[in-house]
Amino acid sequence: MPLSLPGMDAPRPASAKTTIHDEFEKVHKEYPRKTGKEAMRRCCFTRVAQGATWNQLRLAAQNYARQCIASGTEERFVKHGATFFGRDQWWKDYLQPLQYAETPEEHPFVAAAKKQKREDRFGDHV
Repeated sequence: MPLSLPGMDAPRPASAKTTIHDEFEKVHKEYPRKTGKEAMRRCCFTRVAQGATWNQLRLAAQNYARQCIASGTEERFVKHGATFFGRDQWWKDYLQPLQYAETPEEHPFVAAAKKQKREDRFGDHV
């Protein structure tokens, strides 16, 4: 008969390693561009080691994704995760919730992008 100790069958708490990897997966899920996952992981772990919280990183990823959607940013112009969370720390610019217009057409990023496209097509005569 196998030895049975009290609490032996009880589920073990998640290890810290599993928890931080789960936290990274939450951030990665929110980020709008999925390429370069390992490089992004290293940058995120570095930011957390320097004092950032996983909630801050997730909020920045959410806000950046919202801005990209609202402004209609093509995927090729969305920063890689390693750039966004890298040493230049672009993510800090997205910690505050961004203000959005009622419709995407009214959003200032969209208006600026449309104006730039017109200027590119017709020169500075717009």
